[in-house]
Amino acid sequence: MLDLLNLIRAYYLLSAAAILLAASIPAFRASILPYGARSAPPATASNHPVATRSKTPTKVHLTDSNLLVEDEPYPWLRMLAGPKLPHRYFLHFYVLSVSAGVFWLLQFAIRGPILEHALEILGGPSPERPQMSIDTVLVAATLFLLHGSRRLYESLVHAKPSSSTISSAQYLLGMSFYAVTSIAIWAEGGKALKDFGRLTLLDFEPLNLSVLQLLGMLLFILASGMQFDCHAYLASLEKYTLPKHPIFNTVVCPHYMAECVIYLSFAIIAAPTGRLLNQTLVATLIFVLVNLSVTAESTKAWYAKKFGPDSVKGKPRMIPFIF
Repeated sequence: MLDLLNLIRAYYLLSAAAILLAASIPAFRASILPYGARSAPPATASNHPVATRSKTPTKVHLTDSNLLVEDEPYPWLRMLAGPKLPHRYFLHFYVLSVSAGVFWLLQFAIRGPILEHALEILGGPSPERPQMSIDTVLVAATLFLLHGSRRLYESLVHAKPSSSTISSAQYLLGMSFYAVTSIAIWAEGGKALKDFGRLTLLDFEPLNLSVLQLLGMLLFILASGMQFDCHAYLASLEKYTLPKHPIFNTVVCPHYMAECVIYLSFAIIAAPTGRLLNQTLVATLIFVLVNLSVTAESTKAWYAKKFGPDSVKGKPRMIPFIF
């Protein structure tokens, strides 16, 4: 029988490996990975430092617009990345995240046919595969919806007019990530969903959660608050300004660190009975860590090139004392 859980885990791990491969090959790194402000002149780009293109035949340089770029030695690689799309399409990720989160909660409530089909291909429980409780399923799915809703709000409120772009490959990867994660967040609770029948938030029993899961919820709240503050602060800056907020003096990309902590909290909160972490969401966390680490690396390089090496000297890219 097709095992949806293993397919989901494979999706995350193979996607993370593909990102590492693209980041390790200069030609791919220059053609596929740059997005956002690194792909537009500063007069119209967003505050997130990424890369742009230049016709100057050097490997790494600043353009006339003071943007760090890598030249594209193999222009045909653009075909693999697909056409460039407006950076504002990032909004679609969070529209999908919220829509999928609402969809699955409704499927739980009405015991919809799509849920029934998904449960059939999740793979049966076994001693090696503990299951989430019904309360854990509800909490995890609800927090995923809240996370997507906050990010959608931030995208609508903090977004500025921009001519920066993302590749079609990045866009498709982002859309697939949120579609898959809307299932991964509850997928290890398939048996509980099968046994329970129709499920709504009124069925939630908070006392059934473990102390570790409650601590995971606290971690989610704190990381979400930190990320919200970071995004609001970045949106308040003039374009291409070095952040001076105290938390940005700790790491170059604290908002990326917060995103990683949020997905760590999901793995803790959604842990099946008898386990510390949800293995499927650990795979999700690995993908998030790899994806944001690559972006944090180029962000630090951009700051160093534009504002001087001293501007980021001694600062970890994303995780204090580690990276």
